[in-house]
Amino acid sequence: MNIATVLDLSKELKSRKNQNVYRVFDEYCSNHNISSDELEKELISSHNTFRCDSCERFYDIKEYFIDEAECVFCVDTQADDD
Repeated sequence: MNIATVLDLSKELKSRKNQNVYRVFDEYCSNHNISSDELEKELISSHNTFRCDSCERFYDIKEYFIDEAECVFCVDTQADDD
């Protein structure tokens, strides 16, 4: 997989087809000599791509609750559990 830009990475991470997003994220960091924190900040600021640690996926701002730091799917699941 050849991901040349952060925009390409963002698209790949948000793709539902990709089941190994953390591996892709880590490989990009390694291949481009960037820390995971720096890359995550870049994804958020430039491409509205947010990481949900609950389900280990990446989402667009439309599918992410910043206050909850989780995607809408995880927040909905927790609400159902209550």
